[in-house]
Amino acid sequence: LIALGLAIVFRDRVPGRLATVVGALVLIVLLVAAAGAIGAIPGAISSSSGPAVTRHFSAPAAEVVKPRLELSVGAATVRVHAGTTGADLYQATISAPRDEKPEVRLDPTTGTLTVALPNRSGFDWGNDNGTRTVDLTLDDQLPWALALSTGATQSTLDLSNLKLSSVNLESGASSIRLTLPKPSGTIPVNVSGGAMRLTVQRPAGTPIRVNSSGG
Repeated sequence: LIALGLAIVFRDRVPGRLATVVGALVLIVLLVAAAGAIGAIPGAISSSSGPAVTRHFSAPAAEVVKPRLELSVGAATVRVHAGTTGADLYQATISAPRDEKPEVRLDPTTGTLTVALPNRSGFDWGNDNGTRTVDLTLDDQLPWALALSTGATQSTLDLSNLKLSSVNLESGASSIRLTLPKPSGTIPVNVSGGAMRLTVQRPAGTPIRVNSSGG
């Protein structure tokens, strides 16, 4: 609106072609000033600094008998599955841009495994899902409780071979495929979120009860 107003003023006072040139120059100056103002804000523009770095994490199961996974991930591709991990409680492979350091820690007292790869601050240019990946293998011999909070993710949660006690899933605009194991008793599965595409698979013949609400 400012540029348009200046162009009108110039057009009233400067003849024809010269007014057009002056108006174009004013618009360019305004665009450059706006870009400079945004760039001056710390963290305002977010981009990957260099290629993705892949890191590996693991920790011994030790005395943990009832582990709990607390996973918090922004825009990324997420895979969680069960498997043989030897003496480890979990094995994780996380890829992210060099300037992003994932947080992975295990509290041996409570058995809580925390994995966090939050979104970067500022504007994200493009889709980072291809460079931000989280791959988790959980010990298939212990009963796990899962609490997952994700952003705009592509998630594959293959829990078919996991001893599962509960699942709590909060997600934003994401696509999630959840495969459940054959239960021993009742397994509570709570899902909440925004514009989510959710696919749930369960073993044949397993009864299921669904309570839903939403806008």
